[in-house]
Amino acid sequence: AFGEEGETVELPPGTYVLTHGPLVLAHPFESSTEHVETIVGRTTRANQVVITAGGASRTIDDGNLGGTSGQVLLEHVEITGGNGTGAGEAPSGVGGGIDVEQNGHLTLREDIVQGNVAEVSGGGVDTSGGLVVERSAIFNNKVGGGGKGGGIDNQAQHGDSVTVINSTIAQNEVRGAGGEGGAIFNASGLSISNVTIDDNSAAKGGGLAGGANQLTNSILAENVGGNCAGAPTDGGGNIVNDTTCKLTSASSHVTENAYISRGPGDDGGPTPSTGILTSYSPAVDAGVGSCPPTDQRGAARPGPGATKCDSGAVEYYPRLFVEGAVAEAAQGTVTATSSSPTANCYAGGCSVDQGSPVTLTAAVAPPYRFKGWTGNSCGTANPCVIPSVN
Repeated sequence: AFGEEGETVELPPGTYVLTHGPLVLAHPFESSTEHVETIVGRTTRANQVVITAGGASRTIDDGNLGGTSGQVLLEHVEITGGNGTGAGEAPSGVGGGIDVEQNGHLTLREDIVQGNVAEVSGGGVDTSGGLVVERSAIFNNKVGGGGKGGGIDNQAQHGDSVTVINSTIAQNEVRGAGGEGGAIFNASGLSISNVTIDDNSAAKGGGLAGGANQLTNSILAENVGGNCAGAPTDGGGNIVNDTTCKLTSASSHVTENAYISRGPGDDGGPTPSTGILTSYSPAVDAGVGSCPPTDQRGAARPGPGATKCDSGAVEYYPRLFVEGAVAEAAQGTVTATSSSPTANCYAGGCSVDQGSPVTLTAAVAPPYRFKGWTGNSCGTANPCVIPSVN
């Protein structure tokens, strides 16, 4: 529980296992932006600070069990291992990962919500309060037979609403013949913009189900059970691969293939994302209106050489691979680093967006010595700094 206005709790990298029920985010202040309480992981990648209930209970409750609750910001953490039907849960069967009560107001920023289950609704998140999801990934959450909202179930009350922006919602599931809203079930106010919703499943609306959806600059593709059950309000710039969403804007398009990756992967940035694979995807330059200044990974919108942003969570940038190696006989190593927020670096190289900086540093084990790099212009300089890759 928070005790002071504007309090911040910082979590070092590690796995935090809950053994006495959910982590309850509660404090005595009314909802206002002046009283934002924050839990933040001290890391650049959300998967390095993991909060898990280990399947024994829901992972997080946001609200004061009927009392007042102010704004809570959760940033740079992964929420997993939640079970909304765990012993002593109230309400039971909902919100496997997170339950936002009607007096709660939660912002998820650069977070991961994955691997949670619920029996009734909201495998990832169930909300009857206010919810904002920014630059986050909600995937691989499940709801039992005939339930609703594999990723998110929105039942917001008393004027509250849900906003999802610059995020990936993928591979969530509602099981059973009566299941609705594999990614999201909505019964209240919901705004979705620059979001990629793919590979979710439900009998009715594998992507979106319910009403009052405002959909803008988003991609819905490969959702089993149809992309939509119930027509959203089409704000334009949407790309879908079936006719179930009944799009009405001239700037939205139905296409056989959106040319996106299947499910979230590491494309750089703080959270996994579903990216656009090629420059001829219909999602490229399809955005309308005022787009967010960056995408889910933190890369600038619009992308290189473009005047309009792309639809979906991630801008299309040509991806390049920069790698270095030491001759096998030298028994050395190469370390690759990049200051780009969208770089995905591994032992000897990086996958980066075009124009991103990469540094390769060689370490050679004695009795060998470093003589220089071959195949590029770094010569004998070590580290080898490549200011721009084209």
